[in-house]
Amino acid sequence: MRLVRVPKDTFVGTRCDEWRRLVSEYRTAIKTYNRAVEGLGDLPGAEFNEAWQRAEQERKKAEHSRDALMGHEHEHGCLWQDVRHTESGVKSRSAGQTS
Repeated sequence: MRLVRVPKDTFVGTRCDEWRRLVSEYRTAIKTYNRAVEGLGDLPGAEFNEAWQRAEQERKKAEHSRDALMGHEHEHGCLWQDVRHTESGVKSRSAGQTS
């Protein structure tokens, strides 16, 4: 038995509820950061500095969200599954299903 990464189109793992929640938070954080960056534009001095600081805060929030997602994936392993290769394809050890 060996742990192998399965290509996206032959995914055999399951995404848990926590993973879905973290992805949703990450998407929201990225969208908020994107809006903050779009708001930089050609603002004059002090206004630009304030907008830049807001964008930086949102960037850090997005990084934190991504770190939480990556940490969950690493610790929980919900996107990985212990599989073994058989003559007929990839067989899931936990489910006993051949794909």
